[in-house]
Amino acid sequence: MKKKLLIPTILLTHMLLSTACVSTHSTNTHNVSSNPATINPATVETTTTYTQDPIITQVTSVNNNHTPSPSTDAGIAHQLPTIQGNSITIIENGNVGFDFPQYRGKIVIFEIFGKDCEYCAEEMPIINRIKNEFSSDVVVVAIQAQDRMSPSIASNILRQHHINYPVIEGDDAKDILRFLSETYAWRGILPYTLLIKNGSTEYTFPDGGVGYQELKESVQNLL
Repeated sequence: MKKKLLIPTILLTHMLLSTACVSTHSTNTHNVSSNPATINPATVETTTTYTQDPIITQVTSVNNNHTPSPSTDAGIAHQLPTIQGNSITIIENGNVGFDFPQYRGKIVIFEIFGKDCEYCAEEMPIINRIKNEFSSDVVVVAIQAQDRMSPSIASNILRQHHINYPVIEGDDAKDILRFLSETYAWRGILPYTLLIKNGSTEYTFPDGGVGYQELKESVQNLL
């Protein structure tokens, strides 16, 4: 499997998290209704062939003046801005998954992508197709995990990929990305997609994306 490192790293729990883009030709679907999915760092290291040398830049620590997000009975709630100008609430649901209060009763495709990731671009039409086919049951929420987009780039990506679902910048969702790292051992490989229902992560697709049939069958299993 050929993986491509695209961007500098981001800070997750006082360590550099290497975010890379990897081919979507993966069949590693993980049903995690009982246990969170994990990515074995050793496996990632031994199977990764980079097309260029990793680029690492110095990053600063998390702002100590950051105001903690409010806690709920389920977990820590984060109210996050979207690039479309709205806001969305995401709750860390212990080690079970995420809760999306605005989308209760829906299956949430939680997509972590990068603006310069070619394999993420290949996955987006698949996600849109599933969203349209199951429009009464499925919604999509996304985090753009690479460098913050300029308004013009964000507008182009929304238009080019026909994105009409909430997109959050990774810089605004560091706590969510940290939660993914600590709970699911995510190490920055893009795209990274989760399928969530009723606050519980039921499937993860951690090894570079998901195919149409794979995602469709997973959604149908949750209906």
